[in-house]
Amino acid sequence: RSLNHSNKKTINLTVFKNDNSLCFNGKMKFEQKVTSTNTGKIICPDLEHFKGEDNNQPEVHWYKECKPGFLEDKRLFLAEGENAVLIHNVTVQDRGNYTCRMVYTYMGKQYNVSRTISLEVKEGPRRMRPEFIYPKNNTIEVELGSHVVMECNISSGINGLIPFWQVNDEDVDSFDSTYREQFYEEAMPHGLAVSGTKFNISEVKVKDYGHKFFCHVIYGSQQFTAYIKLDRPAQNIQSYLIGGGVSLVFLVFFILFIYKIFKVDIVLWYRDSCYPFLGKK
Repeated sequence: RSLNHSNKKTINLTVFKNDNSLCFNGKMKFEQKVTSTNTGKIICPDLEHFKGEDNNQPEVHWYKECKPGFLEDKRLFLAEGENAVLIHNVTVQDRGNYTCRMVYTYMGKQYNVSRTISLEVKEGPRRMRPEFIYPKNNTIEVELGSHVVMECNISSGINGLIPFWQVNDEDVDSFDSTYREQFYEEAMPHGLAVSGTKFNISEVKVKDYGHKFFCHVIYGSQQFTAYIKLDRPAQNIQSYLIGGGVSLVFLVFFILFIYKIFKVDIVLWYRDSCYPFLGKK
């Protein structure tokens, strides 16, 4: 509006009464959604135009199902600089009707201004702690000079986990510059994920034997670890025993065969050789 010009604007005002025994009207609710296990935010909308005579926004009070005190839950706290409530680790019990209310003063008269938010909680993926699919703190036998793929994979309900290999308290590429890790992640049904890392040993060397190759993954403040150890194949003692037994049997049959053919000659040789030592009858 100015001295010689003014604008007019028509505003339709609809007045609703609160539902019986409630502090809000069910037809005047704002729908908001959050996901369980995450941090959610409940926003009190459309309050930016309501400022007091000192040009500051009045204090906002919160209620759940028209009852105060729900902010005593340590998971909930007021968002700084916003007309909002933050919820840590949302659960399905957090769903419901939240009312934010303020007292607005205009031309010396006070008005109650409120908004009611119907909060829906969607089920988030299960946050299952990391579990090693492989390795399982096991030992494998590999031939010297053979090719081996060292693979570590972890199942969890958490995306973004990054497992890594170490040996002798150092990264595997420091232990051997030819060992290059490759990371991968795959989504699985029911909100699960498989994270993995692998590297190739193109030719097993003597230095690879006897060491524990550790796969680590860090989740929060915890570290989870599993290892795999490379060993030389055990000698096949059974084959030696079988070979020795066959040789012994063959030797016995050979001696019996020679004795049968040269029996007379052996007896005569024995008599002639031992005759000087035999007494006369």
